[in-house]
Amino acid sequence: MKAKTWWITNSVLLIIFILMAVFMMLRKVDGAGVVQNFQTRIASVSVLGVMLFIIIVGETILLLVSKRRRHKKL
Repeated sequence: MKAKTWWITNSVLLIIFILMAVFMMLRKVDGAGVVQNFQTRIASVSVLGVMLFIIIVGETILLLVSKRRRHKKL
């Protein structure tokens, strides 16, 4: 995987994460009609953070595998 593509992908993911976190913190009512208080907002952002962590772990594994394959070819 090329470094430029890697950085662009991570930048897009970071922007999406920030926008979703801001959206979750500013909304008054969620999709189910439940009024949001501070605790439920933090829980929503925490779930989003766990998903981001899973994506980061997957990307790291992908990066390590691609680097290993690149070194074996050389």
